[in-house]
Amino acid sequence: MIFQPGRPFQASFFRFAAPGALPLLFASSVLIIGLLAAGTEAVAASPASGWTLDAVVVTAEGGSRPFQTGDVDVENTTVSVSVIERDQFEGKITDLAEVLEKEAGVQIRRSGGMGGYAEVSLRGSSSEQVMVFLDGVPLNEGSGGGVDLSGVALSDVAAIEIYRGAVPAQLGRAGMGGAVNIVTLRADGETRGKALAGFGSPGTRKAGAFGQYAPENGEWDVLLSADHLEADNDFSYLNDKGTHYNPSDDAVEDRRNAAVRRENLLARAGWNLSDAVRTEAFYQYFRKDMEIPDWRNTPLADASFDTERHLGGLKFIADNIAGTGVNVSALLSAVRKEEIYDDRNGRVGLGRQLDRNLTRQAGLHLFAGYAAKRHVFGFMADFQREDYEPEDRLFHQFRPDSQRQILNLTVQDRFQPWGEEFAVVPSLRCVRIRDERNSGVNTHGGLVAGRKVTADHFNPQIGLIWRPDPCFSVKANLGRCVREPSFSELFGDRGLIEGNADLEAEKGVNFDIGFRTALTPAPDIAFLSWMKRFSLAATFFHRSVDDLITRTYDARGVGHAVNMSEAEIHGLETEFSLDFLRYFRFSANATWQNARNRHPAASMNNKFLPGRWGSAKTLRLEALWKGLRPWMEIEARRDMYYDSVNLLKAADQDLISFGLSWTVSRWTLEAEARNVKDRQFEDFNGYPMPGATYYFTLICDF
Repeated sequence: MIFQPGRPFQASFFRFAAPGALPLLFASSVLIIGLLAAGTEAVAASPASGWTLDAVVVTAEGGSRPFQTGDVDVENTTVSVSVIERDQFEGKITDLAEVLEKEAGVQIRRSGGMGGYAEVSLRGSSSEQVMVFLDGVPLNEGSGGGVDLSGVALSDVAAIEIYRGAVPAQLGRAGMGGAVNIVTLRADGETRGKALAGFGSPGTRKAGAFGQYAPENGEWDVLLSADHLEADNDFSYLNDKGTHYNPSDDAVEDRRNAAVRRENLLARAGWNLSDAVRTEAFYQYFRKDMEIPDWRNTPLADASFDTERHLGGLKFIADNIAGTGVNVSALLSAVRKEEIYDDRNGRVGLGRQLDRNLTRQAGLHLFAGYAAKRHVFGFMADFQREDYEPEDRLFHQFRPDSQRQILNLTVQDRFQPWGEEFAVVPSLRCVRIRDERNSGVNTHGGLVAGRKVTADHFNPQIGLIWRPDPCFSVKANLGRCVREPSFSELFGDRGLIEGNADLEAEKGVNFDIGFRTALTPAPDIAFLSWMKRFSLAATFFHRSVDDLITRTYDARGVGHAVNMSEAEIHGLETEFSLDFLRYFRFSANATWQNARNRHPAASMNNKFLPGRWGSAKTLRLEALWKGLRPWMEIEARRDMYYDSVNLLKAADQDLISFGLSWTVSRWTLEAEARNVKDRQFEDFNGYPMPGATYYFTLICDF
C-alpha cells in the first residue's frame, strides 16, 4: 500500500528509483504540463483560454488586502521586507513555521512534528531577539523565551510581513533581529465564504471554515474564521537511545506521547462611520493541548503542555481629520494566556512539576501620520503592561508575581528632497521599561524581598531608498537595537537559578544594504519573447552585539545570568524569480551567514553561535495551466552546531517536496508530499522531526 494514514509516507517506487531520479522525474512532469499548455497558446482565441501565473511580487506589495492607517507601506519602506500573501498557504495543511522557513534570511527550529514547538531566527539572531506581532499586538512576553510559532494558526491569517534587521516605526517596538508581523483577515466589502477538510500523515486531520458578510451600502461588515487541527505525530524514527557511538542498541520506533490538538477562532466586526472614519472590534481564541515526549522515547512518558489564549482589541481609524491631512490610528488591546505544564511524574524534566502560569497584557497603541510637500511624518506611542503569575500546583511553593511596563515613543520622518525616487527616513525610539517582582513569603516562612528595575533606551535608526527607475531600487539601513532581560534573568526562577537585577540589556547595531530589480521585456523584443518577468535581489547584512546575556554556574551548581559575551554576524541574502513560457515560474533564494561568538572563554571564542545554519537555499519550480498547478521544491541547509564549543554538529538537511493543486469551478484539491526522500533531522539535539509526510485537502468556495 503506497499511502497509509498515520504513518510516514512511503512509496515503493521511491525505494526503487535511483537517488536522483525523483526530482528529475517530477521536474520533467512540470515542464511537460507547461509545454503542453504552451502548445495550446497558438490556437487560443484570447487570454481567457488558459490561465497565466499571477504577477511576481518583487516590491513586497500588500496584495489585495485593505490598507489602513497604521499599516506599513511595504512597497516604499526602506526596511528589508518580504510579504507572504494568503494565497501561498491558504487551504494547505501547514503551519506558520513552515511558511516562514522558505524565505531568505529566516531560520526555523522545531522540536517535533506538526503543531509542535517552533521558534524563528532572523539573520542569525536568537528567537528572543525577534519581535512577533499579531495585528500589531506583540506576542513576546516578559517571562522569557522566544515566541512559539505553533501558537499562531494560519486559518485566519491574511498575510505575513517579515522585517529583517530594521523595523518600521508603525510597529512600535523593535527586535534586534527584526520582526514578524502577522496580519489577520479583514473584511473587504464582499460576501463570501470558504470551507475545507484535509488529512495526512502522521495521523493529521484538519477542518476549517471562513465567512464574511457586508451589506450593499457598505456601512458595516462581519468576518468569522475557525479551524481545528489534530496530529498524532507518531512517526517512525531511528532511536539511538542517547548512545551515538554505540549502534548496537539502535532501534526504529514510533514517536511516543507527541500528539497535538488545536482550536482557533477569529471574529471581527467593522463599522464605517464615514468615508474617512472606521471602527473595528476583534476577538481571537486559541487553544492547544500538546503532549511532550522525552528524548529517550520511553512508553511511560506522559507530560503535557496546554495553552489557552484570549486576544481582543478595539481599533479606531480616522483619515484627514478636519481637513488637516493628519491620519490617526488607535488600538486598545488585551491578552490573557494560561499555560499548564504537567510533568507530575517527572518523565521529562529534572523533577516532578505541575505548573500553571498566567500572563495578562493590556496595551494602547497610537499612530499619527502627516504628509507635507517633501516630508511624511510619523509618530507612534505604545504603552503596554504585562502581569505574570506563576503557580506551583504540586508542591505549592511560593513563586512571586512579576510585572513589566513598557512605554515606547517613536518619531519618524520620510524626507524626499528630489521627489519619490529618493528618500531618507530617520527615526528615533525612546523606550522606558519598568520591571517589578512582588515580595512575599516562601514555604519556609522566609521573606522574599521585592525588586524593581528601570531601564531607558534611545535607539536611533536611519534608512534610505533610491529608485532611479521603476524597475530598480537600492535600500540601506543603519540602527541601534536592544533586547531587554526577561523576568527569569532579572529575578530568578524556580530551582537552582538566581536572578541578577543588575543585568544590562543586550545591545546591537544593525546594518544592511541591497538592491532589487524587476524586468518585464517588451513584446517586440523577439529573442526575449520566452521570458515574461524576471527579478533579482541581493542584500548584505552585518550585526554586532554587546552584553549578550549568558548563564554561568558556581561551585554549588547555582546559575545566574550575566552580561559577558559579544557576537558578530554578517551575511548575504539573495532572491531570484523568473516567469517564462507563459506557464512556468522558477524561484530561488539563498542565505549565507557567518555568526561568530566573541566570548572571553577560549573554548567558545570565535566559534559559531549554536543553533544557526551557515547557509540555507530554497528552489521552486511550478507551472499553471487551466487550474492545474504542479510544483516541486528543494531545500538545503548546511553547517549548524548544537553547542557553544562546536563539538556537536547537526546533520546537513536536504529535502525534496512536490505537490499538485487542481481547481475546478468552486472546488480545489491540494495534494502534497514533503521530504519524499524520507530523511530525518533534529533541529534540537535529541528531538527528531518526521521523515516523509503527505497531505490532502479539499476546499470549497461559496
